[in-house]
Amino acid sequence: MAVVTNHGVVVTAEIEARLAESVPPRPRSEVFDLIAAEAALSGFDLSVEEIEAGLTDGGGDGGIDAAYVFVNQELVTDDHELLDESFTVGPSYRGASVSLWLIQAKEEATFKSGTVVTLNDSLRSLLDPSKSLTDLIADGYSEAVLAKIFQFRDCLARLLRFHPQPSVNFVYVAVGDAGAAANSVKVKLREFEALIGEMQYGLATTSLLGAKEVWQALSENPTYGSELRTIESFAHENNAGERSYVCLVTLKDYIAFITDADGSYRDYLFDGNVRHHEGENAPVNREIGASLADPNSPEFWWLNNGVTVICSTASSQGKVFALDDVQIVNGLQTSRAIYDTLHDAPANTPALSHHVLVRVIESQDSPTINKVIRATNRQTPVRVESLRATDDLQMLIERHLGDQGIFYDRRRNYYKNIGKPRSKILSVRALTQALLAVALGKPDEARARPGDYLKVDKNYELVFNEHASIAIYPWVVRSMRLVDSHLAAADGMTTSEKNDARFIVAADIVRKVLGYAPSAAEHVLGLGDPDAVFTDAEVSNSLKDLRLAFDAEMKAQGTTRDRLAKSGTFVSGFLGRQRA
Repeated sequence: MAVVTNHGVVVTAEIEARLAESVPPRPRSEVFDLIAAEAALSGFDLSVEEIEAGLTDGGGDGGIDAAYVFVNQELVTDDHELLDESFTVGPSYRGASVSLWLIQAKEEATFKSGTVVTLNDSLRSLLDPSKSLTDLIADGYSEAVLAKIFQFRDCLARLLRFHPQPSVNFVYVAVGDAGAAANSVKVKLREFEALIGEMQYGLATTSLLGAKEVWQALSENPTYGSELRTIESFAHENNAGERSYVCLVTLKDYIAFITDADGSYRDYLFDGNVRHHEGENAPVNREIGASLADPNSPEFWWLNNGVTVICSTASSQGKVFALDDVQIVNGLQTSRAIYDTLHDAPANTPALSHHVLVRVIESQDSPTINKVIRATNRQTPVRVESLRATDDLQMLIERHLGDQGIFYDRRRNYYKNIGKPRSKILSVRALTQALLAVALGKPDEARARPGDYLKVDKNYELVFNEHASIAIYPWVVRSMRLVDSHLAAADGMTTSEKNDARFIVAADIVRKVLGYAPSAAEHVLGLGDPDAVFTDAEVSNSLKDLRLAFDAEMKAQGTTRDRLAKSGTFVSGFLGRQRA
């Protein structure tokens, strides 16, 4: 009999704590799946909702409790550009890494070889390119698993001519001692690695996480402290006592500043940067890369505006700065170009001795920080979507929801990192989805394309209307949580089935009460208290109809529930049906 370790006791206590705070209530196995996925993917700094979206546990899961796909270390969501057939894949994706992460979670004190055997047997079918979606549905695999597997397969197919670098990673999580795992388990893990190689899916990695490793991963707070070595610096202090510095930093030292000890790019330092990396194909990035590669190029900082760093505290000894709570809020394109071009360059590469201009601003005042972010990112052209987090309306929403006990994560993972209950954290994406489904009657858009309503200005203003009552935001959040509570109590529904149904059910109930598709926030606010609208009976009736519609269409088309939930044709037909 396996001995339960002290770490096992603590992890069990964490499970109990999360069960107690879960709203709506979750099965114990699902809570452990979430903990296991969070620990296994701790290096990716995913949001609570991104972790939840990867759960696949249930009937037909093929030994996979959670699955995630990453391209160049970026999580692939349903609205990722590579899954959009209208998107033209360019050279910026050349040699892109495409990784599939598979997680098996067992709240058991031992690791078992049979768990790995089940996974290996499944992957022989799931990753067989000759097997179509229809074939795998017939084999009995769940829609949740198939959705993730086909994300992986579709990304590889789209990138084929640009020579992607695939990998498949398996993490087996339990509450025992990983170091004491039987040799039979290790043998099956080696068979997994061999299988991935035989199927030509590139690199295969395996990991065993026991209670100790799980607790270590959960206990780690993202480190935003950094050491910045400078060649020259100039200091200034304002009347409020806030200090700022203008520094020249060699590109060699700047690369050390933006990388971890293992040389990996510290993407989390750029959470406060409103821009996204635009790829090497963007004109500015091509120019930066060309200047770095040219041994006869003038000093780098003569040609580049540099970067802006915000920190809570800056202290120096000589020309070395210790910075706490670092965020690089302007200069992502510059930083990424420097990293991509030079991080593995020979030590005698001339460009490494060139310099970049770094502005360091010490401040803990949120309004000041937001002004710096907006000002530094408007000095050059930038998409409107990139400035959403610092919009006055977004800050107003955060304050209003906070007054009602909802932590609105307009800055990614801020509330998770400071330890707020996960069930009370709401992301910008989740609020966008709730508004699309409940207030605008677009549940298919909520399920498949929420990102489009953050990217395109006119779409954003449709969802986040500054003239609409601020009361709409807690109203739609409360409405979706009521629907989720009812779905949690529904018998025989997997997590993926609930995800496919939740937005459609919410929109269906609002349409039924109003008699037409809502087109403005005021219409749904006029319904009164959400508790009176989203009752058990209403959710049950809508869900019954939806399940019948799903089943009929899946049989007729040979497709999946996931794809129907994202189909405007299916959803509009369902919402427009004649109710009994």
